[in-house]
Amino acid sequence: MSIYTDPTTSALLSGSIEESFDVSGLGFPRRFGIELNKDFMERYQYKNEMAEWTFFIEMLNLLINIKVKISCTKRKIKDNNWIWCYWGGILEDLVSYVKLEIKSQR
Repeated sequence: MSIYTDPTTSALLSGSIEESFDVSGLGFPRRFGIELNKDFMERYQYKNEMAEWTFFIEMLNLLINIKVKISCTKRKIKDNNWIWCYWGGILEDLVSYVKLEIKSQR
């Protein structure tokens, strides 16, 4: 592909999904991920704990839980310290909030 001849584009798109800009995350289903700091993971021993995502919108100064098609509502935290969230559709409001909770299985 000719887009890889540009060094900036090549740097953004090369490597694994955790190491590069996630272009396909802009399509459907949408996705984003966060990487937890290694020291943080070791201190609180979050490996294999459950990560749960919840989406909210603000109505009349109250946060309201919205139901969006989420394919990763709950997922175990893997060895690479990345937690991914995938969802379908479009969030209707201009501003939406997402909350990540890590729940212990101990």
